[in-house]
Amino acid sequence: MAIAIKEKRQIEKAVAKAKTVKPKVKVLGYCKFEVSGSRGDSYQVSFSKGSEGGIEGDCSCTAGKKSKSVCYHIAAVAGIAKQQVMERASARSTTDEPAPKVYELNCPNCGQDFTSLTDCFFCPACEEAAQLAKDESDLFGGGSY
Repeated sequence: MAIAIKEKRQIEKAVAKAKTVKPKVKVLGYCKFEVSGSRGDSYQVSFSKGSEGGIEGDCSCTAGKKSKSVCYHIAAVAGIAKQQVMERASARSTTDEPAPKVYELNCPNCGQDFTSLTDCFFCPACEEAAQLAKDESDLFGGGSY
């Protein structure tokens, strides 16, 4: 479930928790991140342009899937994502590149509608599940010895 981030007050509690937990962040690509949870697990966070022109954050954690509030994983990387967008906009203004396309997609696996800045095939939750299955296969029998 993508969460529209419209006002700073929406993320104030999440920012405070992120400052306390201090999660590890791995940049996976443009507006895509892997963020550690408080118990060491990892979650996929992505940002996209919202339907009303704002920004939407999506996190694979339980709170991010079920809640309309911003989880601390999204808050932890919102500043990095904003910087990426600003840098890309600055580079585009000097090179006259067209604005990035925002794709409106439907996951063929679970049927969830989602938006993305890349023409990906699965929603973030199914993408994560597919990667975990691939990693498990590689680890436990997908390769030859």
